[in-house]
Amino acid sequence: MGAAMALYSATCRAIRQFGNGNRYPINLSAAVALSGWLPCSRIVRSRVHASREAVRRAAALPVLVFHGQGIYLHINNISPTDLFILA
Repeated sequence: MGAAMALYSATCRAIRQFGNGNRYPINLSAAVALSGWLPCSRIVRSRVHASREAVRRAAALPVLVFHGQGIYLHINNISPTDLFILA
């Protein structure tokens, strides 16, 4: 559930509100999700893509996702130097 909450928080940051419409006041620097997934990802995608500004904020947020027995890695907006530090 922690991975889902991290990805949900990243989404809320992008659209600047919680799913219930309340303002999202936290400015995240990055999101890390370990062994998890984002429920309702199609709904989330459509909400983010409804606003160009939300798409820009989502693209600017570093996201690191690990899942499964192998390492499936999605990194958004992280420099090679940052990867070296993570390794």
